Amino acid sequence: MIISRFLKPKWRRANPETRKQAVNSLTDQGVLSEIGRSDPDPAVRRMACKKLHDVEVLAVVAESDGDAGVREFAAARQRRLLCGTEPDSPPLEKRLAHLAGSHSVRLLEQVAAQGKEPQLRLQAVQCVDDADVLSEIAARDSSAPVRLAAAERLGDKDALERALRKSRKKDKKVYRLARAKLREIAEREQAPDRIRGQCEGLCERLEKLGRGQTWVQDNAVLEHVHKQWQALESQAETQLVERYRAARQRFLEGYQAYCAGNQLRIREQENRADVRRRKQELLDELDVALASNSETVLQQVLERVPLQWEGLEHPSEPDAAEMRLAADFADSLNKVRIGLKQFQQGHARQARLKELAGEIESLFAERAPLHAAAIAAVEREAGDITDGVGQGDHAQRLRQGLAKLTRRFEEQRRKAIEKQERLAGRVQELEQALETGVLKKATSAYQKLDADIELIEASGLLDQQVRPAKQALRAMLPRLRELQNWRKWGTDQHRESLCRSMEQLVDADLEPELLADHLQELQIEWKGLDRSGSPGNRALWDRFHTASDRVFERCGPYFEEQARQRETSRTQREALCADLEEFLEKIDWESMDWKKAVRAEREMRNAWSALGPVKPKARRELDKRFRKALKVLNKHLAEERTRNQAHKQRLITEALALRDAPDLDKAILELKNLQQQWHTTVAGKHGHENRIWREFRTACDEVFARRHKQDETRREALKAYQKTRQGVCEELEVLVQSASVGERELQQGFQALEIRWNAAAELEVPQSTVRELLRRWDQAARRYRGRLREFRYFQAREQLERLRRRAALCDELEGCLEHPG
Repeated sequence: MIISRFLKPKWRRANPETRKQAVNSLTDQGVLSEIGRSDPDPAVRRMACKKLHDVEVLAVVAESDGDAGVREFAAARQRRLLCGTEPDSPPLEKRLAHLAGSHSVRLLEQVAAQGKEPQLRLQAVQCVDDADVLSEIAARDSSAPVRLAAAERLGDKDALERALRKSRKKDKKVYRLARAKLREIAEREQAPDRIRGQCEGLCERLEKLGRGQTWVQDNAVLEHVHKQWQALESQAETQLVERYRAARQRFLEGYQAYCAGNQLRIREQENRADVRRRKQELLDELDVALASNSETVLQQVLERVPLQWEGLEHPSEPDAAEMRLAADFADSLNKVRIGLKQFQQGHARQARLKELAGEIESLFAERAPLHAAAIAAVEREAGDITDGVGQGDHAQRLRQGLAKLTRRFEEQRRKAIEKQERLAGRVQELEQALETGVLKKATSAYQKLDADIELIEASGLLDQQVRPAKQALRAMLPRLRELQNWRKWGTDQHRESLCRSMEQLVDADLEPELLADHLQELQIEWKGLDRSGSPGNRALWDRFHTASDRVFERCGPYFEEQARQRETSRTQREALCADLEEFLEKIDWESMDWKKAVRAEREMRNAWSALGPVKPKARRELDKRFRKALKVLNKHLAEERTRNQAHKQRLITEALALRDAPDLDKAILELKNLQQQWHTTVAGKHGHENRIWREFRTACDEVFARRHKQDETRREALKAYQKTRQGVCEELEVLVQSASVGERELQQGFQALEIRWNAAAELEVPQSTVRELLRRWDQAARRYRGRLREFRYFQAREQLERLRRRAALCDELEGCLEHPG
């Protein structure tokens, strides 16, 4: 027995304190399950439930435990585990499976409101019926599907109104659903009054039948009324049903009596009624054709319906209804003809619209100044023709062309106003140019003044300033002609001077490079005179050409050296082109090092620019070859730049999507992975690269800010939990140190504080303070046990003292009995 007692596990010992210590160190869920269900001490069962994460076992304890505190603790623990807020919560699949078989209202409501995963909350919401809970979830849940599911289960009017108010600017789908449900509720509430009103209207209409002795027509009306009544009869009140039946029976009896004595008249009325029905059908057909707004339908109806109308019987003495039908038919037929005519006019208008749009585009394409009269005429016709044509392609084209033409004319008119203000200055410039005798300047001033006058007149401006300018232009034209005649003489003098300069270079003591420069300058100046002046005579040209050949012979070695350098430069450029082409042929674009490619492209451009000059024709061909090869490289660089930009934009999109991710830890890991994927292969513009990098960094910072905020919240919670546990310790220390507390009060106070301490032990506190809190609690608990032992020691001494006094009394009594005297 002694050995078995020592071999028995601590959690099976008789001492509750020993079992509590054993539970604190246990991890076996099977043992903890057994303790939580069967241990005799409620505190031990509560501690076992604290470490259990089997929701099935906790459910059993919550339902069957004999202690109310244990039941409540187990139920709370089960709810937290199912919500996923505990670190040791079961996997989501297991929690979903348990939730599917649960019927606990409190459990379902807490999971629906506090569940960690949206999928879990969504399943719980499907089983919640409390309107207040559903209204709060529909307004505040972080997941849109959960909010929508909660709103779909709402049927209470007050709860729907609360959800409507709270989601007005937050969730459009929930707002619209709540509004639709409230509308349905309002319609259901108003349905009885509406149905009653419709039934009363049908009864009143039926009661009026037969009063005008138009029995045949009223009989047709009765059939129509009866069809409407049959749709409402099942929802009508009994009083109204009886009223309708009585009115219908009265009319049928009167109709039968009328039919018995008026057979011939009835047949005539029926025939006329049939003709009216066929006429009404033709009238309806015209209305349908008008509503179709189709040219083909209108054409077909116009060809067929009038003939059918004429083929019907028309009484010699028509009644008011037939006259009304005839008037309506004539009116509808006229509308059909008008509609068909409008279609025909529309076709003609569309054709002119297309033609006018082409004319406007041709006018806009002309480079000559636009004339105000032509623009006004086009605008008037365009305004008339575009009224009522809608937004067709030709109308849109016309409006766009007219808008462009108007903008161009307004710009032309603005420039014309500016030129009108400068007309006097233009005239003065022409006069000064003519006075100075510079033909080129005078010709340019004359042409500008003439063009300004033409622009001003075309723009439709007033001619008070234009008329004097035109008169001055005509007056100065002879002087311009005279100056042009003097031009030839001045040009010949200039050529004579060039010949003398070239002859001086023949014997000039100059370096070959400087001599070649002077030669080229004189030749260029001679060609300039040929282009801008009158043709020179043959003698001056032969003289200049002979001197040029002699100067060229002196510069021959210099020109040969320049030719060798150009040939060397040409060879180097060809080699560079060949290297670039070979590089492009052999390169593997799939495994390309794009940074090296960018560097190579830049170095090739620099090398090409550093090479010397070549002959112009060869330079054009080589430049074309180099640009063509470089274009291939730049094309691949541009494609890679686009791909890299798209990759970065995708990373930004994924980072932005992580801002509201429910699982923040997973979002942080994914964000770090995105940061590792961020790289630049071929950079774009510096400003664009900086902008997208800032966007990515901003998205990352928002996610990290969420974690920082979460950490701050957790730290605040840990501090609050720490204060709670410190408060329990302080109360126990005060209780133990109080000298006025008796043994019973001390025990009761300790038990109450121990329950609070065990409940607070679930609250997480900063790791640095856990050991200190446990040490403080243990010290206070040891003082409590010491005080308890003191109480019991003094109680034992008092009991012994009482026994001693009783024994002394017994001895004294016995002595008195032995010695009575």
